[in-house]
Amino acid sequence: MVGVGAVVFDLLDRVLLVQRGNPPHEEQWGLPGGLVELGENLHDALRRELREETAIEVQILDQIGVYEPIIRDRDQTVLYHYVVIDYLCRWQAGELTPGDDVRAAAWVSAHNLERYGLAETAEGMIKAGRNRLVAIKAAKRGLGG
Repeated sequence: MVGVGAVVFDLLDRVLLVQRGNPPHEEQWGLPGGLVELGENLHDALRRELREETAIEVQILDQIGVYEPIIRDRDQTVLYHYVVIDYLCRWQAGELTPGDDVRAAAWVSAHNLERYGLAETAEGMIKAGRNRLVAIKAAKRGLGG
């Protein structure tokens, strides 16, 4: 199954985290996103998922990573197999409101991330997103923007 995820930063450079409401990661905190629907392009899927889960609109800046979670049961039978493409995004509009399949949503500063028990892959994507955002800002300053 193909999925999309978002590393979204607000104007204060806090990252958006959501607490999942459904399996396979029920009650865990992580990045917002979900499955791509048949015939839907990746950017449209990402924007739809963010609207459904958090009621916000974003500007998609860049693709920052791909990972492939394979979730197995005790007998090693595959329960879920995803290919997830994560994108760096910047909040544009909307008040953060949990919806759809999330229990909670929060803007989190870098020094508070450890409180959320994030998976290593989520932490890595946030770090990659933050580094890419810094590079984008530096490039804009260099161009006078």
